[in-house]
Amino acid sequence: MLIAEVISTLHTYTATVRVNVGGGALLVRTQVHADGMTQARALLLHLYGAGNVLAVA
Repeated sequence: MLIAEVISTLHTYTATVRVNVGGGALLVRTQVHADGMTQARALLLHLYGAGNVLAVA
């Protein structure tokens, strides 16, 4: 483990995702903490599925 991995802070990313509820879908905003945008998107894809992550900023 590198010292930079321990002392550096995580970035906060806001994402818009689609959540299926009953017979419909809702668009919700959520936040995820990650080292970078690629890691944030990977986490969101794992949690919500590939077709449900609409935007990450």
